[in-house]
Formats: sequence, structure tokens, C-alpha cells
Amino acid sequence: MLPIGGFAAGPDITGLTGLVAVAAGDFTGTGVVDFAVVNALENTVTIVANGKPVAAYNVGVNPCAIVIADFNGDGHMDLAGSQRRRQFGEYSAWKRRPYLRAGQ
Repeated sequence: MLPIGGFAAGPDITGLTGLVAVAAGDFTGTGVVDFAVVNALENTVTIVANGKPVAAYNVGVNPCAIVIADFNGDGHMDLAGSQRRRQFGEYSAWKRRPYLRAGQ
């Protein structure tokens, strides 16, 4: 039964710090929701499946946002995000195709 408010506690994901954004999608092709987590301290996006980090991608300095969609129409979720350039107040964009096979 869910607590008042409708949210139940999820699994703890250890080993990730500096988290600033998260997106949910099926990156492993299993039909189960996975997470893409932006880590600003390590300048990476980590794919988390079944509560465990399964892949990490370097996305450049100061990543700050993430969005998922099938940008190229191939049936697989893609990631796009932005980086913040602190001293200039500017942003740049990045895109990755993180599709992983089940069991990978």
C-alpha cells in the first residue's frame, strides 16, 4: 500500500554523487523503466537499471539537464542535455544514444 501522497520508497542507488537531474526510460530493452542520472561532479550521465549503474557516458563539463526521446525514429530512447558555462551564463547541448541490450 502506498503512503499518503502516493509515493513509495525506492531502492537506494549507491556510488553516485553530485546528482543534478534524472530521466526515466527503457534503455535496456527489457520493458522495465531505467534511469539516466546526470552527475555534475564527474561530468557524466549514468544509466541505472534494476537499481545498479550499468553504463556511464562522459558528457563534458558542468552537465545540468537531461531529456529523453526517440530523436532519430529508430525505436530506441536517446538522451539529450545541456551543459552550463558558469562564467558566461551560456549553455551548450549534447546528445547520446545509450541503448543497451538486455543483460548488458
